[in-house]
Amino acid sequence: MTASYTKYVHHGKVVFVRKDLKGLHQKFCLCYQCARFKPGQPDNCEIAQAVFGNCVKFGIVTPLWECPVFERGEPQFAPADSPIPPVVRPASIL
Repeated sequence: MTASYTKYVHHGKVVFVRKDLKGLHQKFCLCYQCARFKPGQPDNCEIAQAVFGNCVKFGIVTPLWECPVFERGEPQFAPADSPIPPVVRPASIL
């Protein structure tokens, strides 16, 4: 089977993605199920913060599959048509 790809603008950069995977990041990323995940808040998880900083820096999407500090919490899913609020980035990852 040959994969089909599409491109779109994400974090201000044109990116490519497999069509069958576009929009599935939140469904698989542990962060969205973790009590420590608090996007846009100063006490957001340090790991999630750093991963998000890398995503913005390089224009990528990185679902987190494994994490040493995961704490099961209420699922936090952003609507597919709206971005997650901006995350406060520590100076160490800028």
